[in-house]
Amino acid sequence: MDLQKEREAFEHAFSKTGFYKGMLEALKNPDCPFTSVFEMRGGKYRSTYVALSFEIWKAAKAQEQSHD
Repeated sequence: MDLQKEREAFEHAFSKTGFYKGMLEALKNPDCPFTSVFEMRGGKYRSTYVALSFEIWKAAKAQEQSHD
């Protein structure tokens, strides 16, 4: 699995969700600790919600590939 390619595909798909739009609204708050929905720290998404969503994405893709 090409991790960078999967990350790009995930971010593209995630950016179409209502949750993403809600996160964009939260970023407008000056007290929000994030600078981006897809902010990274230590090679992982800083947002727990985004990180968990990406883990689910990768697991689904791996399962999909094992059925091919």
